[in-house]
Amino acid sequence: MPPALDLVFDSHVHADVIDTPAPSLERVAEYRAIVPGITPAATDALLTQTPPAHWSVCAAVHPWYLPDDQHAAAELEALESLARDPRVAGVGETGLDHLWLKSDDDRARAARWFEDHLALAAALEKPCVVHCVRAHADCVAILRRWAPKLPGVIVHAFAGSVDEARAYERLGVVLGFGPAVLRPASRRVRAAAIAVPDHQLVVETDAPYMSATDGPGRPDDVLAVIAELARLRGTTDAELARLTAANAARLFPLSGPAASGRRPTAPR
Repeated sequence: MPPALDLVFDSHVHADVIDTPAPSLERVAEYRAIVPGITPAATDALLTQTPPAHWSVCAAVHPWYLPDDQHAAAELEALESLARDPRVAGVGETGLDHLWLKSDDDRARAARWFEDHLALAAALEKPCVVHCVRAHADCVAILRRWAPKLPGVIVHAFAGSVDEARAYERLGVVLGFGPAVLRPASRRVRAAAIAVPDHQLVVETDAPYMSATDGPGRPDDVLAVIAELARLRGTTDAELARLTAANAARLFPLSGPAASGRRPTAPR
């Protein structure tokens, strides 16, 4: 039986911490993925292991793991060095998180680091992957200054409203939709997933940290996300997969081959 989909591009998957970092090849002929950075140390370790060619690796300091003032300069220097590496395709995930970061001081520090990441991405002409939780107004305000200077921006795991999606669309920002769209109770996310224009849509899993089931997320979850988005938008799985892969590849073109013909193995 031929695979159900010719090409799938997961725009946000932590494949470096998953034992089986690709969907079943019985269902997908070719697979590509953006693997975000969390800390410079983790990205450096991944590059040392030689990641698969179908991964677009990014570098960042995630807003949950920002260093204290004593270590900030060294961490920023490590990030800048990694981001210049030609094997690093983009900067992120970086951004704002008003759910996790409660105090004004922590939120201000996250905003400063966010702008540092955006400035680095602009200087290197690399796209940026953005983490934004309950902070869309602040995120839009910052991106209004930076998005025109960047080759592309993805706000991953978008959970905002239709109006917030339109604010990003005016800046040319692409939105990643993941397993949240599978939950009927997530009415706001599902409404935004229907409303966004074709050119603004990419799919993701955020596996293993988000999931289509009760357990850890898996790369196969991207197929359920594609199927539900296709149903919501009145199209086919194949067309939705083609569209979102083209959108992701526009920001993160890959020079290496996609995974095809065999299941990719985890880096050693």
